[in-house]
Amino acid sequence: MTVVAILGLLGIFSFGFFISDAIFGKKTHILERVSVGFLLGSGIFTFILFLANWWLTIPFKTVYSLLILLFLNIIAIVINILAKRMRKEKELFDYHLNFGEEFEKLNVMEKITMGLILFLFLSSLIHNMYWPVTDWDALAVYDFRAKTFVITGFMQDAITRGYFTGYPLYTSIIHTFLYLLNFKNPVFIYTLIYISLILTLFFVVYKISGKRLFSLVFALFISINSALYGHSIMSYTNLPYTVFLAVGFAYLIYSFHRKLSLVYFYAGILLISLSSWARASEPFWLLGVPFAIIFLIYSKKVIHVLFSLAILYLPRFLWFKFLSNSKIIEGSYDTGALSATKGLISNFLNLDQPKIISYFYNNMLLPYNALLLAFLASLILLIYFVFVKKMLKFNLRDDQSIFIFLPSTLVILSILIMLLGIYIFMFLFGDYAFQIAGSAERSSMPLIVFLLFSISINLFYILKFLAQK
Repeated sequence: MTVVAILGLLGIFSFGFFISDAIFGKKTHILERVSVGFLLGSGIFTFILFLANWWLTIPFKTVYSLLILLFLNIIAIVINILAKRMRKEKELFDYHLNFGEEFEKLNVMEKITMGLILFLFLSSLIHNMYWPVTDWDALAVYDFRAKTFVITGFMQDAITRGYFTGYPLYTSIIHTFLYLLNFKNPVFIYTLIYISLILTLFFVVYKISGKRLFSLVFALFISINSALYGHSIMSYTNLPYTVFLAVGFAYLIYSFHRKLSLVYFYAGILLISLSSWARASEPFWLLGVPFAIIFLIYSKKVIHVLFSLAILYLPRFLWFKFLSNSKIIEGSYDTGALSATKGLISNFLNLDQPKIISYFYNNMLLPYNALLLAFLASLILLIYFVFVKKMLKFNLRDDQSIFIFLPSTLVILSILIMLLGIYIFMFLFGDYAFQIAGSAERSSMPLIVFLLFSISINLFYILKFLAQK
């Protein structure tokens, strides 16, 4: 591994960190800033490389890519300094790295739980440092495009000759950059995405609950989930897509807990928008719209919500614009989905309803049966304590009251929008859906994290109400 390779990889971390540090400030733990910073840094950097190649015809070459990354780091540092001056922070670059002291404060159970999470992280990393890209879609689509980008310097040849051209380029361009840096194997990047999910959601739950062991156990459940761990050793788009969505919605929901914090609201919106840079076919990003509207109702800040909706759609708009300009598609998937929805409404009664419901349950809900049952139990208990036992003075006008039910609302809306997506797919392609049942299961992966996050928040409030009795 060369010095250039190390500096290039660190450049993604530093760019993202300076952005997240500017957004959150010192009150947010440095590990959270590093984790979410990596997600923001890798997402924004690859998107800028895409735009530079498309608009400015700057080829995918090592020198040009590093210069763009250097320029982005300079901009991020300037933004970081300006943000800290606005917050009147005196020490601009003092990050208080006292991990040793923090570790000593942990009790035995917390250390064991953290050790298990660390073991899973290291096992994924070691696997990915040894095994190259092996999975079929990764070889034939994402990694194929990356290697073609490296050879030709441009996107057109790989995009027009490949199949499944609708997949956006987050994974392909990050592979491209790593190959340009002379990394032989880019799969380790998925371990970094995996640990970013675990760390960021740990800190969100910890800030809500104030319970370190409770939050670590939640993080452990994220770590040991077979689908999430399995995808950390695969070069598919599903894990990055899931992570951008999960962390984005966690921040969006947490903004209500922080009395309608614009900082967390915009961080959430930005991450959700980047999910469309990883995958564009699934409709989960649309759930950002009702949450933005809920935020508008309680904050009464119309301009912020309009701006957030523009951010939410920007990556999708530009990606579809590129495909349209390249004569790969006409219009966008979104306009096609809208037309399909209209056709579905007209022909709804003619569809084989039992077959569709059976397919949806068997391939998108059955794999998560245990989590769904735990979610339903926690939601029923939460409703019981709030509305029957009156353990909380619930008021629809109070953003703190509504916050308690937002994680559960996210799960319910996710299931509904997944069902709508299956109806549209079956309407358009019929029985072909049965040939790609595995894809249907992978496409529902965000639901895993939504369920775990919702169960943890519900359980925290249930335990809190029980302690008050």
